[in-house]
Amino acid sequence: MRVAVIGAGVVGVTTAYFLAQNGHQVSVIEQRGNVSEEASLGHAGLLGAAHLTPFAAPGMPKQILSHFFKTDGAINLRPSVNVTHWRWLRSWLRECSLEGLLANKEKMQRLGRYSQQLLSELSHSHNLDFQQRSGILQLFRNVKEQKKIIAGLALLSDADLPFQQLDTAACHQLEPALNKDTSLAGGLYLPQDGNGNCVLFTKQLKLVAQQLGVEFEFLTKCEQIIPNKNGATLHLKKAEQTGQQQFDAVVLASGASSTPFLKNIGINLRIAQFQSYSNTANIKNLDDSPRLSIIDESEQIAITRMDKRIRIAGTLHLGKRKNTADERAWQKLRNVGTDWFPDAANYHTGQNWSGHHLMLSDSTPVLGRSAVKNIFVNCAHAEYGWAMATGSGKILADLISGKSPEIDLDGLTVLR
Repeated sequence: MRVAVIGAGVVGVTTAYFLAQNGHQVSVIEQRGNVSEEASLGHAGLLGAAHLTPFAAPGMPKQILSHFFKTDGAINLRPSVNVTHWRWLRSWLRECSLEGLLANKEKMQRLGRYSQQLLSELSHSHNLDFQQRSGILQLFRNVKEQKKIIAGLALLSDADLPFQQLDTAACHQLEPALNKDTSLAGGLYLPQDGNGNCVLFTKQLKLVAQQLGVEFEFLTKCEQIIPNKNGATLHLKKAEQTGQQQFDAVVLASGASSTPFLKNIGINLRIAQFQSYSNTANIKNLDDSPRLSIIDESEQIAITRMDKRIRIAGTLHLGKRKNTADERAWQKLRNVGTDWFPDAANYHTGQNWSGHHLMLSDSTPVLGRSAVKNIFVNCAHAEYGWAMATGSGKILADLISGKSPEIDLDGLTVLR
């Protein structure tokens, strides 16, 4: 089959790779000039299954409401006049129960485990090196935050995902560079999770995919998808040139840019666009830098090592924000970095980044067939696209190839 994958982020490129492995003729359509130049570019780079947690959780609405009028909150859900925002919020509030938390966390970890397995196999097969580091240390600034994760520990045990609950002293022993002056109640160590350079991985996989025959059409925007009895016709624009191409199947993997197409293909789930931020600074003192990936549970912010750089990421705003909000978000990231690793880097000279992604109210992606024949979706991974990309890509490739996916898709398809 001739298949078009719209979007060359990590999700789109992994999908194209697995499609090519299944023998399809694949074209990747990307409006940017290279792979991973949108949401894949500046996120924290966390990998693994154990750390995956839905945004909706008991106590989260109260926590966000307490920061509603603050300008420096790491999470801002102030809705605009956009009706989509209000609908998403109502649906999200319904997910903020213990039952919803456990159900959604299981779905995310199911896909995350599968992705972790495939990523390991793929890296070994093609000798990929993308600055991988093992170990995530989840930090709790107070006992209240520490107690919130207790319900999810049983899921980790059931899934055979190892973890260690640590007191304050054990956290500092495991990660000696942590600032001893910052309040810390304890932590959760996830040895099988970690992080990696998503952009580097995607560029390496792009070369492998090209060797399998995948064609990449950069600086090309898909303006319209017109289904027909033989598949779909794409209306494409490159520079000032417009044209049409016919494909047997189309995969929508274009992240936040997917929004205009979703309703047209019968995706009426509660999806909203979010803006997230990161700051990436060069390390100035190796001894004062983190060895592990860090998640500040109270602030919902991650700190990761990428070779000789430190990235702080995770600030989340509903909808698009003005420039003044951007600067407050980056300052929040710099403050958190200084809290935990004050002498590791000069965060004020770091590179600021902001990007957009889609999130459903249950935080799980939507995968598989749409209501329109031969049009498939692989989007709405929230901030976890890197951790779920290989599993999502393999699932889509198998579905298009008429194969049964290797994991249960319950709760991950349009019919959820």
